[in-house]
Amino acid sequence: MMWWPALHSCSRRAPPFANTGQAQPIPNLVPLPWFFPSDGGFDETFCLTDGQGRLLVRVGNQAFGAAPASITRVSFSFFDPFGFQIGVAAREVRTPPIPAGEAVVLAVDLPALAFTHDHLLDIVDDWRSQVRELDEESIRRDFCPPGR
Repeated sequence: MMWWPALHSCSRRAPPFANTGQAQPIPNLVPLPWFFPSDGGFDETFCLTDGQGRLLVRVGNQAFGAAPASITRVSFSFFDPFGFQIGVAAREVRTPPIPAGEAVVLAVDLPALAFTHDHLLDIVDDWRSQVRELDEESIRRDFCPPGR
């Protein structure tokens, strides 16, 4: 079995093709940020809403294999003006199959507290580990103001 050396000492990472006798490309799902022009460059955020009370989450497949359907989970942690956590909520959304190199946009209903309080987002693709991926750890985090 062939292994690709990682940049870390004594670590190994699975190759992008399974050792099954035939080359089988493996997908890699990743939450993708939204980019907006800003002074001298671009800002990235995961806090984009559609104006209808839904968070827009992009999930991309950054490898050579097609990804089957999976579940993406978005967790919200809410904070009062003093920085104390006052609540949590989570939403699980069905993610359709994603071809290699493509992305999908998921609309996630915002909890009521998201309209009135700052919140921390945690976005985890393939929440139930249904998809064999190149990198199984892909969580993205962002801090969002009320209403976003």
